[in-house]
Amino acid sequence: MDKTNKSEKIPKELEALHDHIAGLIDDYCRKHLNVEYAKVARSAVTALCCNEPSPVTKGHINTWACAILYTLCSVNRLFEKEHELHINASDLCNYFDISMNTALNKSGVVTETLRIDEDDPNWCLKKPKPEPKPEPKPEPEVKPRPKSVVKTEPEPDVKPYNKPAETTPDKKESKKPGTKGRGINKDEIKIGDCVRVKKGVVDPDFVDSPIEGWYGRVIAFVDEDVIESDNDNPLVDVEWDSFTLRGMTDDFIDRCDEDGLDCLSMYLRINDIEKARPRDTMQDVKEAQDEIHTYLDDPIAISQSNEQDKRILEILGNKDISVREDTLICYLDYLEKNISPPLQLTVSEPFQWEELYMSGIGRKREYDKLKKTRPAYKDTFKFIKIERELNMEDGILVKVQRLTDNKKFVLPLSNLQVVGNKSPNYRLINDYSSWFVNN
Repeated sequence: MDKTNKSEKIPKELEALHDHIAGLIDDYCRKHLNVEYAKVARSAVTALCCNEPSPVTKGHINTWACAILYTLCSVNRLFEKEHELHINASDLCNYFDISMNTALNKSGVVTETLRIDEDDPNWCLKKPKPEPKPEPKPEPEVKPRPKSVVKTEPEPDVKPYNKPAETTPDKKESKKPGTKGRGINKDEIKIGDCVRVKKGVVDPDFVDSPIEGWYGRVIAFVDEDVIESDNDNPLVDVEWDSFTLRGMTDDFIDRCDEDGLDCLSMYLRINDIEKARPRDTMQDVKEAQDEIHTYLDDPIAISQSNEQDKRILEILGNKDISVREDTLICYLDYLEKNISPPLQLTVSEPFQWEELYMSGIGRKREYDKLKKTRPAYKDTFKFIKIERELNMEDGILVKVQRLTDNKKFVLPLSNLQVVGNKSPNYRLINDYSSWFVNN
């Protein structure tokens, strides 16, 4: 495969790193994809190296090669079984010896750094137009045989079977059972789902502000007055994702603040939204929210962030708080001494293998079957112990036991959170997750 032509934009100190990552991508594309995808992936490597600061300077080259390909497979829908170049996400991660959690997290960095959106023409390969189907040949005309005339009694006047039912102004037209006449079925959306605002929808508070295409997650179903409630079109609370939050203009944020409105989330009718694939992690959302709090000079949020930084510095005892083997060991020793069982943990965000099913593409029956042997979003676990063996990609690992069936798993601690934020263990693990993900 042709090497990417280096330009002066790529810093000299990153040229070797660029070639290593691009070489790994070339090898994978040669075996499992094609030249076109290799070229698009190389463009992504170049763009990441040219970004200031470049994210590829931190982490292993295998991780970035996998993350770039993971991102391109996602936006080109190669993970869908119907695609002729179908790629299994788990196989992709295994090829580079990377966990799917790591691939998903780094893919989020690639997506955000390069501002890759769904169906982005800069990163999506055009699908070949289907060949026109041959027009059917006209059937030979067959002349009807003459019918013999048979005398019959006159038929009684019978009403047509298909006559539409009569409606009155006070009565809605009847619908077929099991169908909805207005948008999405309320049972298809649940708390935690990623959603996208439909075309033509505007901000309920500012009708001059279109919000179509905004992404977020459903965090609650809103209780309404009986008079205003609509069982077929309930009100839900949508918390915006990091891409949407960072795309808000200063004028919009200021306008919400002046009117006493929370720009981080919004009440919307369920028919105004549709299911979508997650574009980021909950940690990304928290970071974007912190940026808005800082912009608004929110003293509470800033104080909480500063207090967390102080606690982390005290634990590591060093001004350099980057994630390294020695700092991970230091944090592991601290958590072993200070975590006080018993405690229950839950998954803070969906696992990568669940994305297909939570976006509504995969079959529920298949999803329920896989959940029997895999940890899943919203599972609750009993903490057993911290594993002494470190994993530089996933950080500190913990052994847990699922409460519903007593199955045991070893999971990254950064993907978990303590049930109940009043527990002292909650702050311990939340501080660790924030440090590990952000450094």
